[in-house]
Amino acid sequence: MSTLILLACHSVFTAGAERKASTTRLGPNEEGPGFKQDDWILAPFQYEANDHLSFVEHIHKGIELLEQNPKSILVISGGYTKKGIKLSESESYLQVARLRGLVTPENQDRIILEEYARDSYENLLLALALFRKTTGNFPEKVQIVSFEFKRYRFSELHAKALKLTNSEFIGVGPTYPSAQQLNLSDGEWEAKKKAYFEDLYFSEKKFATDLFEKDWFGCIGSKLYDKKVSRDVLGRGIGQEFYHQETEPVLNTLLTLDEHPFAEAKEIYDKLGAFPW
Repeated sequence: MSTLILLACHSVFTAGAERKASTTRLGPNEEGPGFKQDDWILAPFQYEANDHLSFVEHIHKGIELLEQNPKSILVISGGYTKKGIKLSESESYLQVARLRGLVTPENQDRIILEEYARDSYENLLLALALFRKTTGNFPEKVQIVSFEFKRYRFSELHAKALKLTNSEFIGVGPTYPSAQQLNLSDGEWEAKKKAYFEDLYFSEKKFATDLFEKDWFGCIGSKLYDKKVSRDVLGRGIGQEFYHQETEPVLNTLLTLDEHPFAEAKEIYDKLGAFPW
């Protein structure tokens, strides 16, 4: 296997546990499992543009890329982040895929779950670790599926911090509801849509990219680290023991960097030498 497809999760789907997988394949915009807001645990900012519909599109895109490339592995990445729910983000996304008829005998063995990640940097780092653990090698190419507004975060910050030389970002959504859906005039809709996306990119900058530019790894003592801890509802950490691989010292060190203040972590990082991918 030579290509890692990373599907980064953003929520937990809660309506899949008792339902059977479907053999009828739905399209990404066909109503069905995953289309009800109440079936997802959503943050307040995820409601206005129906982010859950983008989650479904992300799942379809991940499967589409997988089926286009027989030498690819789809890693669905997202840990246990919601209190009171013993279900990982990644497992819940896989449930949606099954309910929408996307998981088949032909592709199921190339879909694997990464259930430790607590932020976007860990989505990418741990997907690389899991690919290595599963296949015995690192990927030659990485494709990342997430929201379009996270393009800079993944491509210019995380991928560069991990020294990836062959990565592709596929941005999908969010798609703002139409004027008709919101019962607004065109002028009102344009103003509301503009305000939404301005706020979205402002928040992405303030609460994510500005912070990752100063602290690449989400190190202890930072807001990024505190957020990771708050999202780690089962207290599992980054999964050092699970992902540790005796013959991969660079990877093993990367798994420990957030235990140090960033200045110390950067000194360790700068001495790592060549990365194995």
